[in-house]
Amino acid sequence: MAAGPHWDADSPELRANLKRIFNAMRQHAEARHALNAADIKGWHAAMMKGLSVPEAADVGVTESDLRGAFRGPPRLGHVTVTIGDHEGVAPDRVPGEVNALLDRAAVTVAVLDEAIGSKAPARFTRDELRAVCELAGTLHGEWVRIHPFGNGNGRMARLLANWVLMRYGIEPVLSPRPRPEGLYELGARASMHGRHDVMVLCILSEIEAAAGRS
Repeated sequence: MAAGPHWDADSPELRANLKRIFNAMRQHAEARHALNAADIKGWHAAMMKGLSVPEAADVGVTESDLRGAFRGPPRLGHVTVTIGDHEGVAPDRVPGEVNALLDRAAVTVAVLDEAIGSKAPARFTRDELRAVCELAGTLHGEWVRIHPFGNGNGRMARLLANWVLMRYGIEPVLSPRPRPEGLYELGARASMHGRHDVMVLCILSEIEAAAGRS
């Protein structure tokens, strides 16, 4: 069987995968389902469907091992990731850090659901809108910092930020592909070191810019 296009190539297969995942995540968000690791792993596996991951051989695993699986014991306990000068969280810490992140996000989601769940975005106060952006930016930033998957973490981080926005009726502003530039790039770099304020500002600015164009 011929190998599919590289997972990081701008291929029709990747674009089709991202479209399907986006639609699934929109439905998930608008239905107000809880965000959990199993769903995220499923979305990652769907994102990588039909794409080749030749780097798997470099770390002694199969391509299927990397699809929809967090780094960590037992199978991916030795898989590390480096992004520029930043190293993702050590493999043995990934599952615990992801669970802690999702637990914190769930607490914030519950508060926001209670406070603004029945309001249209146009009626949000500035503080309410910023609270949504803080959740989106922090979820994105922590995903980038942890880098749970062997690959595709940036796209998943942007999709998760969009999931937060769609949950509260705001149209997504972060493109999973191509990767945004400008302030987003600065925010992503800061997030790798645990500073998420720039990403929060980026998302807030994009929402306000989109509102100004409508």
